[in-house]
Amino acid sequence: NYESIVKNIAGILNDNGVKKPLINLTSTKTNFGIRKLSEFIDDLPLNQKIFFIGDTNAGKSSIINKLIKQNDLHKPMLTTSSYVNTTIDFQKIKIDKHQIIDTPGFESQSNILAYVTNIKDVRSKVNIKKINSVYFLIKQEQAFILDGLANITFKPLNEKAGVSFYLTLDAKITRTKPENLQKHLDNDSLAFNISKPYENDIVFDNLKNTTYTIQIDGLGHIIFKNIKEIKLSINKNVKVELFPGRIC
Repeated sequence: NYESIVKNIAGILNDNGVKKPLINLTSTKTNFGIRKLSEFIDDLPLNQKIFFIGDTNAGKSSIINKLIKQNDLHKPMLTTSSYVNTTIDFQKIKIDKHQIIDTPGFESQSNILAYVTNIKDVRSKVNIKKINSVYFLIKQEQAFILDGLANITFKPLNEKAGVSFYLTLDAKITRTKPENLQKHLDNDSLAFNISKPYENDIVFDNLKNTTYTIQIDGLGHIIFKNIKEIKLSINKNVKVELFPGRIC
């Protein structure tokens, strides 16, 4: 998994002009890669300014907090949350001989949270501590409603088809037959209000008898196997990517 993730990231960076990138995978949940990152920073020349940059809500402040703990520094932690634009100004933190600078994130128009119109009403569903994960066996064509955020339909390839949702939002997953989908959308009480929620239909078809991962910016990822076709209805500006294999 580690090698495949690094290979995918390196490929994306190379396609965008970044040659021979140094890639360090980290997890603020398990602390994986934090020590290696700390050692990399420590080996830099004296008095370097190190900027953490990226999309809003990507986890920059969370990584810096882990570096503070890793180095046993008695410094206040940076504020983090699942909301976009939590860091609104440059914040400087001295770690050993270097200055770490946390930056406001780039406003991401590809993140589904940018289109939630009732964000204050669903605060508890956005700011969750644990990924919401659930598995479904798919024996016939099935549709799933993700609490107003999106809906997705799966056509199984065989009797071993299955789908696992790993959502970073506390979204209720409603399973139904495709012919009943619109009825649920019209009548069910859905937590999230989205600007133009189902204006874009993305179809992945002719899929092989293997495992794939769909990543939806701001919502999480969906891992499935033995599925021949998928139809995803979502706001057209939200970034959706399909990868071969299991990426988590």
